[in-house]
Amino acid sequence: MYGTGKTIRLKRIFDQNGKAVISAPVHNLTSTDPFPGQIDVCECIKESIAGGATAQVISKGFLKKCAGAWNGSVGILNYMFTYAALSPKPIQQIAITTVEESLRLGADGICFFVGLATEDDPYVIEMIGKVSEECDKYGMVFICEAEFPGFYASTEDSLKKYGIKYLKFTGRLCSELGADAISTNWP
Repeated sequence: MYGTGKTIRLKRIFDQNGKAVISAPVHNLTSTDPFPGQIDVCECIKESIAGGATAQVISKGFLKKCAGAWNGSVGILNYMFTYAALSPKPIQQIAITTVEESLRLGADGICFFVGLATEDDPYVIEMIGKVSEECDKYGMVFICEAEFPGFYASTEDSLKKYGIKYLKFTGRLCSELGADAISTNWP
């Protein structure tokens, strides 16, 4: 089903039972308020690996800075987008890396946040298709976070506003466009 590169990379992210524990010390990139415990990203990575994380979602700057924190058995997912958190459009997705750069940096795959129901939907959907193709080309894992668009809104508020139908649609879209794995909000 998968080529050699993607098969090997998937085994770093998912354990032999097909389960993954993925830590994401990248949220300071998308939030104007630093998350406690994520101030020292390299230390956060070491602690989450010691705690059993099978992979990390990280941005390219900290991937470079914290390269020594990896032990070779934990997967690395480069975070593909950020948000203009202080702009009038705070959940506008902005590409900050490429699949090729992620591969050069040593990542096993891409983590792609998919928050639809915005005026940027056509761009986001187009990018999912392109990134999926690039990941297949380079043998990289492609994981989509098919989540509510209000990144830091409560799940309860988002369920009221968008409903479970939104999560089903977004997850299905990511699957149909080639995601290897999908994470979503817990409804």
